[in-house]
Amino acid sequence: GSDDDKVFAMAYELLMSGALLPDPLLQAAWDAAAGVPGSTVTLGADASGRGGEVLTYEGTESHVRLVRDPATGLLLERDTGASVALYSVQEFTDIIPLEPTLEMSGCTAWPSC
Repeated sequence: GSDDDKVFAMAYELLMSGALLPDPLLQAAWDAAAGVPGSTVTLGADASGRGGEVLTYEGTESHVRLVRDPATGLLLERDTGASVALYSVQEFTDIIPLEPTLEMSGCTAWPSC
């Protein structure tokens, strides 16, 4: 693809990390994607009717539509033309998941669980 496609792709990959990124980095990725020639940002809604900011990118080899929640910056929808993903629940958390153990699972060996 073009240089613009490559820059957009790098920003897009960061945006796909969502709540795993600090808010300022997530905002910077959105701003970078929005600044690439071929990108437009408007107000709109995702397929389920949730309002948000809509970033549309018309590249030389791709068409992408992203909808994000303006309050959190997290994605509500991703449409690449080939597939559409709606994010029903996505939020920031400070909770670290508990690592599973044999005792928690009630098993005596992992292969038999």
